[in-house]
Amino acid sequence: MAFGGLRGSLQVAQNSITNPTTAAGSVAVSVGDLILVVCAQQTALTATGASDNLGNSYAPITAGDDAGTSTCRAFYSRVTVAGTLTGVSVAAT
Repeated sequence: MAFGGLRGSLQVAQNSITNPTTAAGSVAVSVGDLILVVCAQQTALTATGASDNLGNSYAPITAGDDAGTSTCRAFYSRVTVAGTLTGVSVAAT
């Protein structure tokens, strides 16, 4: 795959966020791939962390953005555990 090529996506859309909220799908990832996770909420920002079914570690990109009516927080991971990514969860209240 060419550098920067999108391998796939996992998605979730909910009327009310759960803790954790898990995006599902199926994407094969290799060591060194970059995973980007974005959690958007319609109320106060409560997203605190991300994890996946393979055990890769995630770090926040920023403390989050709050536009007053919607919020967003992003996390990233450089894959250290290759395999099929089937779920990425965001801890939020």
